[in-house]
Amino acid sequence: MLGKTLRDRYSLIKIIGGGGFGDTYLAKDLHLPRQPLCVVKHLKPKNPDPDTLSIARRLFATEADILYRLKHDRIPQLLAHFEENGEFYLVQEYIDGDDLSKTELSPGNKLTEKEAIALLQDILEVLAFVHHQNVIHRDLKPSNLIRRRADNKVVLIDFGAVKEIHTLSITTQGQTSLTVAVGTLGYMPSEQSSGQPQLCSDVYAVGAIGIQALTGISPFQLPKDPKTLEILWRDRVQVSKKLADILDKMCRYHFDRRYPSAVEALQAIATLKPQQNYKLIIGSVIGIAIVSILGVFFPKIQQLCCQPTIEFGDYKNSTHGIEIKYPKNWNKQAGAFPFTPDVTIFQSPLESDNDKFQEQLIVNIVELDNPVLLDDYAQKIIADLKTSLNNLEVADRCDREIVLANGKTNTVCYTARDEGRKLKYLLALTLNGDRVYYLTYIAEPDKYDKFLGTVKEMMKSFQIVDSK
Repeated sequence: MLGKTLRDRYSLIKIIGGGGFGDTYLAKDLHLPRQPLCVVKHLKPKNPDPDTLSIARRLFATEADILYRLKHDRIPQLLAHFEENGEFYLVQEYIDGDDLSKTELSPGNKLTEKEAIALLQDILEVLAFVHHQNVIHRDLKPSNLIRRRADNKVVLIDFGAVKEIHTLSITTQGQTSLTVAVGTLGYMPSEQSSGQPQLCSDVYAVGAIGIQALTGISPFQLPKDPKTLEILWRDRVQVSKKLADILDKMCRYHFDRRYPSAVEALQAIATLKPQQNYKLIIGSVIGIAIVSILGVFFPKIQQLCCQPTIEFGDYKNSTHGIEIKYPKNWNKQAGAFPFTPDVTIFQSPLESDNDKFQEQLIVNIVELDNPVLLDDYAQKIIADLKTSLNNLEVADRCDREIVLANGKTNTVCYTARDEGRKLKYLLALTLNGDRVYYLTYIAEPDKYDKFLGTVKEMMKSFQIVDSK
């Protein structure tokens, strides 16, 4: 397969994974500028007979549709899916990073309790989104979690459902069956091994990962109570009772005794806070006193730390199928941007007669003629900006935590001069179907941080409700 080009587009350059369900390749997309990297998963039915192939085809189409709908910044975007000669291929976004089995969850490595809690929260945050869509991952394990180099976030890869294609068979009575349960020993609970996975089956896998993080031992190597079949691990590590209780509940043998989904498990993890002590309390009191004193002598500092609560209103645009919350004291009007269709501009109120510029958030949408990758489109945006703005300077670092409409989001921060005035910009964009949605925050440099928190809340609230 190496060296082969699929669909005259995806050139396979390196094998990066393999197993009983198929192989995974690093590839180049020859149809896009600069030939960006992507990942190609090759799946083939164990039995190539026509009946099995027909069922596999329906299963593949259904699961590919589910993957396409899971638009989240920490799930690789599905770029294409197709069939060739009775074999199936998924093309997905390439994630630059290392899987956890090679780094923090390598054999024998132990995390501190604080590190383990942070890891659990990182995984459960994105898994909660998956479960909210009523989708089960089915194969959560360290090698299917990538620590993304760009922002150090955990990305979920390799959903298990499509692997069922390889396990399909037809019984002598003409009924469909799965010859092997999808999942991995140690991370797969009993109901999943019998072919009946639940949302809480993923919770079991995350709990097993948490126990592995603390003990440095793979879960399939840990003993089980012969009577209850619960994992025995507490005697191998010093850990708070509250965290241990949460992990035990996540890994209960009977699924009806676990957290029902990642949503409830994440809520439990969120209750774990560092223990306070008198030194910390005294330090906090001193810190508050210092801030209060500074507030008396430096009104600007007082203003920054004691801003009033902002009341938000709802903006809905049925024509473009979008919704966003905005401060009620901000103006809104039909907008215009140099190279995109008009949508909406939200402007901050003028603070005084000397305030000559209103900070603003601009919402834009553009229709695509051809499919593109988000990273490539972001580069196109930068190129267009260079032709329309003077003295453009793109920042090396930008806020990577902004997520628009629960989809993969790219951010660009830059400064430029407009009509002789230097301005600072934050651009956040996402793809949905054949549209690009992007929100641009514009402010004078000395006012940028003052309104940044408000703008992030606005971006966080942005939703696509009727994508064409």
